[in-house]
Amino acid sequence: PGPRDAAAVTPPPAPVLVLVNARVVTADARRVADGVVVRDGVVLAVGTSAEARKLGGAGATVLDARGGTVRRADGGVVGRGTVADLDVAVPGAPVTIRGGRVVG
Repeated sequence: PGPRDAAAVTPPPAPVLVLVNARVVTADARRVADGVVVRDGVVLAVGTSAEARKLGGAGATVLDARGGTVRRADGGVVGRGTVADLDVAVPGAPVTIRGGRVVG
């Protein structure tokens, strides 16, 4: 077999990270959000944990924040389309997410 055409090679789907049972800091103080979906290092959706699980799909990595607060690392609010550099205050075990990947 000869060399493969690069255009014919389909990259694997980007990993999806779903945060559930969180307190998500959003721009709308009246909005209650406890779920976040991250793909390709960007926040794809913010909503309920049930919505996040459904949107994340069966192959998603699910992180239970156990009521911890989710904030952007730069202090901004979490919203659709924002870079997924997040700090998650999981009780007893804080989690750091950079570029959509858990790093600590």
